[in-house]
Amino acid sequence: MKTKTYLSQKTRSRHTYDFYKERRNDPEWQADFWRIRYIRRRNTLLQLVFILVLLALGAFAYNGYRKTNHNQIINTASSAASATADSSSSSVSDTTASSSASSSATAAKSVVVSDYSRYASYSGQYQSTDSSLALDFTKGMMTTTGITTHQRFYFDQVIHHPDGSLIINIHGNYIYNAEDGQGSKTKLTYLSILFAPKNKIIQENWQTGAKINDQTDSSVNRLTFATSDNQGKTFNMDPAYEAFANNTITADTGDATLATIFTPM
Repeated sequence: MKTKTYLSQKTRSRHTYDFYKERRNDPEWQADFWRIRYIRRRNTLLQLVFILVLLALGAFAYNGYRKTNHNQIINTASSAASATADSSSSSVSDTTASSSASSSATAAKSVVVSDYSRYASYSGQYQSTDSSLALDFTKGMMTTTGITTHQRFYFDQVIHHPDGSLIINIHGNYIYNAEDGQGSKTKLTYLSILFAPKNKIIQENWQTGAKINDQTDSSVNRLTFATSDNQGKTFNMDPAYEAFANNTITADTGDATLATIFTPM
């Protein structure tokens, strides 16, 4: 049975209850967690009331059934079943044709994906020339895994583009050593991951519409980063797409774009 999902007021995407529960201590997600928890408890109570009503109606119907003519009910039910079967057959044919036409019309559009776990096969350890990280699509999480303090970032949105590439917008508390001598500090940081799965070639900068020539090794998964100057409202994707076009594996001295290619460890 498919796991029930709930709409996030923060990202307007749907996620499972476990997804919200894992983030209940994250200030960005606490409001959604308590709201979803209230909805679940309310729905459980409503379901209980509904079951009790059904049981009462069932008992009432059974008593009425015993007073009716058995053969008449069987004949009526048979006629209704036959009519329903004919109607269902016609509806299925119409629905199938309509779905096929709709799929063809939307095949070339970018799509926001709410069920991150559909990309669970892309989870794993990735590295560049000077850093490493772990992606977990099931939990919707990225963790840096270098020798310094591990940083944890959470998925906000995943977008699937027609060429098979993914945009993964994330946020997290970035921990850094301040230059004022007062030790480490944290800063809420928003990043966007440009991800190309194995055997997929990035064909276009989907932010600007410009065509690109992907020079990275398409025999493996690849990813790089883009930054935001306005708290995740928009991201500067140009350096990320340029990293794929130039197969950038080492950042230039002083380059703060984070746009170097990561591949599986």
